[in-house]
Amino acid sequence: LTLTSREASRHPGWLTLQDGGFTRATQPGSTAKLATALAGLNKYGAALAEKKILIRPQDLIRVRSAEPDEAGWIDMQRAIVKSNNAYFIRLANEQHLEEEMANLYLQTGFFWRGVGGYFYERPAHNEAKEDEWRALWRRTEFRSLRRYNPDNPHATRGLGISGAAWGQGELTATPAAVARLASGIANGGQLMPHRYVLKIADSATAPGTAEAIARSPQLTGLLTDFMKAQSAGKRGVLGIQVAGKTGTPERILRGARINDGWYVFFAPAARGAGHVVCCIRIEATKGSSNAVRLAGRVVIPELQRRGYIRGFAEATPATPEPGIGLRPLPPNE
Repeated sequence: LTLTSREASRHPGWLTLQDGGFTRATQPGSTAKLATALAGLNKYGAALAEKKILIRPQDLIRVRSAEPDEAGWIDMQRAIVKSNNAYFIRLANEQHLEEEMANLYLQTGFFWRGVGGYFYERPAHNEAKEDEWRALWRRTEFRSLRRYNPDNPHATRGLGISGAAWGQGELTATPAAVARLASGIANGGQLMPHRYVLKIADSATAPGTAEAIARSPQLTGLLTDFMKAQSAGKRGVLGIQVAGKTGTPERILRGARINDGWYVFFAPAARGAGHVVCCIRIEATKGSSNAVRLAGRVVIPELQRRGYIRGFAEATPATPEPGIGLRPLPPNE
């Protein structure tokens, strides 16, 4: 535990020098697309989900995998279900979502260029420091917009706004931060502060005041539906219907290129209202399929055994804004 991070990185085996869930931030991969999507919905409303973006074959990021990116006219539902990297790069840059993305990172604890996040709870009365971080991002990460070329978005895919849009580049997060983001979506856009101590000297601690991360519950209801659709095909592995998002970021560890496997999901509480959120990160693995498999074999059965969760009822989807809704995913145009 006395080793520095540099010394630990030279060790031949894996070392646990910090809490992997709360204090070890790495690239979150496609789970960060939830923040990009919510940033867009906050700025433009639910109509943005219907807007289709043309993704050309030369724009594609993931081409050699079991689930390659798609070319064609892509809307938000299809982009989340199929985890289309090029869509989110175009969305974030061409709709100028950087300020809304930064707001969500500060609220949920994501780190961008090494600053802005938090581990356990967002510091109170920290407006001056957060203004400094925003100024830093405007001088650094936001400047990538000047180099962004809509005719060649692939060229700057890992820089600034482009990298953050699909969970790569200088954006890092802990599993706890990604779970916070999902909890705000599950809770109708209201992010509840953590309560680590429920009772002090026989006196229950009061819940804190929720912070809005979405303009309206309808927007997060829409995202919930998209997350259900993204996990619908995994029900055979998971055993129940959940709302989730996978991620397979790529990064360099000890000079080698590795993938991590992420899966964040939530499901209704077994008793009463509310949801239970879980985020899994497996480092240096094949990808998100391993995280989904772990959720289905270990995590969900244990949460069910302890009486925490149940699956979403098939007949009760979240209620979106009028005119916008979940639909069967058609063949791509």
